[in-house]
Amino acid sequence: PGETQVPNYSGDLLQGEYYSADSDWMPRVVMIARNSLVWLDQLAKKYQTEIKTLRDIPDEELDLLAQQGFTVLWLIGLWDRSDISKKIKHWCGNPDAESSAYSLKEYQIDAAIGGPEALENLKQRAWERGIRLASDMVPNHTGLDADWLKHHPEWYISATEPPYPAYRFEGGDLSDDPEISIHLEDHYYERSDAAVVFKYFDHRNGQTRYVYHGNDGTSMPWNDTAQLNYLNPELREAIIQTILEVARQFKVIRFDAAMTLAKRHIQRLWYPEPGSGGDIPSRTSHSMNGADFNAAIPAEFWREVVDRVAAEVPDTLLLAEAFWMMEGYFVRTLGMHRVYNSAFMNMLKLEDNQKFYDMIAQTLEFDPRILQRFVNFLSNPDEDTAIAQFGKGDKYFGATVLMVTLPGLPMFAHAQIEGFEEKYGMEYRRAYWEELPDADLIQRHEHQIFPLMKKRYLFAGAGDFRLFPMYNSHGNKIDSVFAYTNRSGTERALILVNNSYESQSGWLKTAAVINREPTADQPVLLAEDLIQALSFDVEDNFHVIFQEQVSQLWFIRRITEIRQQGFYSELAGYESQIYLNFQLVSDTAVNPWSTIHGSLQGRGVADFAPLFRVIELEPVHVLLSNFLNFLAESDELPSAAKFFIKFAPLFEAMAELRDVALLIQDIQSASDMVYDALSKRALNHQQHDSTEATAFRQLSALLHIARQVFSMDPGSEESLAEFYALEPVLETLVEIGPEAQRVGLLTVLELADRNRELLKHDPDQFATNFFAYESVRTYLLVNEADGIEWFNQERMETFLEYFESFCLDGPTKESIHYLHQSVKESGYQLNQLLKI
Repeated sequence: PGETQVPNYSGDLLQGEYYSADSDWMPRVVMIARNSLVWLDQLAKKYQTEIKTLRDIPDEELDLLAQQGFTVLWLIGLWDRSDISKKIKHWCGNPDAESSAYSLKEYQIDAAIGGPEALENLKQRAWERGIRLASDMVPNHTGLDADWLKHHPEWYISATEPPYPAYRFEGGDLSDDPEISIHLEDHYYERSDAAVVFKYFDHRNGQTRYVYHGNDGTSMPWNDTAQLNYLNPELREAIIQTILEVARQFKVIRFDAAMTLAKRHIQRLWYPEPGSGGDIPSRTSHSMNGADFNAAIPAEFWREVVDRVAAEVPDTLLLAEAFWMMEGYFVRTLGMHRVYNSAFMNMLKLEDNQKFYDMIAQTLEFDPRILQRFVNFLSNPDEDTAIAQFGKGDKYFGATVLMVTLPGLPMFAHAQIEGFEEKYGMEYRRAYWEELPDADLIQRHEHQIFPLMKKRYLFAGAGDFRLFPMYNSHGNKIDSVFAYTNRSGTERALILVNNSYESQSGWLKTAAVINREPTADQPVLLAEDLIQALSFDVEDNFHVIFQEQVSQLWFIRRITEIRQQGFYSELAGYESQIYLNFQLVSDTAVNPWSTIHGSLQGRGVADFAPLFRVIELEPVHVLLSNFLNFLAESDELPSAAKFFIKFAPLFEAMAELRDVALLIQDIQSASDMVYDALSKRALNHQQHDSTEATAFRQLSALLHIARQVFSMDPGSEESLAEFYALEPVLETLVEIGPEAQRVGLLTVLELADRNRELLKHDPDQFATNFFAYESVRTYLLVNEADGIEWFNQERMETFLEYFESFCLDGPTKESIHYLHQSVKESGYQLNQLLKI
């Protein structure tokens, strides 16, 4: 851990290349880890109920994981743990500790979390939501009280004498089995010496062994484990049988410390070449030459595991925790389905951007398929939390965007989304810090990350993945910007992430070299431009539109521009830009994309529709401008005839636009401007004949109604209904002139307007006068049946609504309310209304 070298693939073809065929679900895996005991305790607090077993995990929590986009739930700590592991931790001063999740007694589901029945219950409920379960398998070592150690001590690496004379084993017996005694080296308890063995005494035969602790040579030995001996073929077969049994229970298996079991590292750690010294203290005396070692282990253990699983338990995804820059070896030579990519976390955290870019570029040049076998993560159980390493801001989200959009398998750590910073040890049974979920962090995941997780089919593969260097205006490569494309079917994606505090801007044009059809001795190296990478190699007259997912803005570029110049972008510090929804478009009479492209000048827009509306309504805007100029330039108020000659074309142009949702704002603006213009002219009805005055009053009423109608929410059902109710009035207006009046709503409104003073002071007289007009009786569809005159309810309600709206200085609210009530009480009988 912590190494940031770029892998060298030159020696990875010694055994020939191998790839297992992924099942359909495997490329779409998005995995989240949960420390089982800690999670159960956190869920109990979250849901305020007792949650102790896997069966108790609420459906709501599984629903949440599915909604977020996770397809695999990795539960850490399912198996029966070593009792000695817990005892060691208690003796060393931690009475609250549980046994380590990686010090195992046997591969049975721990009864403390419900046993096999609870697991099956959870597995079924998770699968109903499209979630598979993943489990650990720990092949390197066991607990000190494992059944194997009692019944097959020869399966472990041991010696008959202590490796160092100073070792003492006088502490208490850790074993609860009367047939076995187990003693740690005394200095272990005080951490004054990194003791590499423990004392194992078998009371059945009086034999003493000094068994080595599990060890990877990088730090203190794991004092609650016993190291298995892979030179023993019986042990190797027993491990494979255990793996097969685990595979029958779990679709995904994570192999702990898998790199320690590659042949080169088994020999380096435990059987070093003579004269090499070895990396585990005291192992120099157990050196083996290469020929003897290869005779003992003729084939790579992991290659045999992959083959056996494929043959006996197919459709199982094997995932290796492997460090020491062995990713390529595990994939190509050993055939492992997925392998840890620790460089992802370390290089992004340290901002070793050039090294990270080179790692991706060199992998693409060697064999792109390796890239899609990586497991990318920002934290794992052995590291500080993602929040502790990356924070909660743009740097974290930039790295997370890379994690969920690069080929491979994204892996989220326990409580990463909630923003928790505590690092949970494998012996934890609960969290010790009182942390609450960060609502803002979760919400940003919901907006920016989860939608991408649900598109893993678009990002997981490497066949169409292309990496693009960004160059600034001086022609220098910008190391901190990672830009790449990918495709699936007709969907395309362009991702840019700036892993630096400094703002950057530049161009993407030609992709890094890729190996299209790799072979060991004759690679086919290709370079593509952005147009080819997006599969948009079309004529220059096309445009491409696409949407950036964080801002939700749409953009448009000319194909010829991208082909000749590339793609220009500006990124703030740690900014991510995620472009999806690519579509090719070309100019038509209805959609003039060239005009839109020219008007935007590279800017983004929330919606193209308003821009098309501006273009579509340009004739209306010209007519409106001319009409307003006509009003402003007239010394006197023009006659009604001249007025309508000018107004009718404007309305007719608007009436031809049948898309009401697009028309609303423009009619509102037009009505406001015309109404204001008329008001400023201070109409004096006495200067004109009654017909002209009536026409102007009707226009004034119409425009006032339009102002009210179109102040509603554009596109709402209420607004559209009001518009369509107004449409007959608009059509009537076009035909109105000083010579003729058409019987209809406008006429009725004008008659009511003449009598509005009566409505205020003498409603009885208003009714007598108003309903005596034949025009009113015709509009209200007055008809006689059985000696009773009836009027139409809908026509009356329409009249009252518009009468109340346009009579600005007319009836009071009280009188209108009185009239409404009278209509209801009349039962829609005219004589009864007159009586009331």
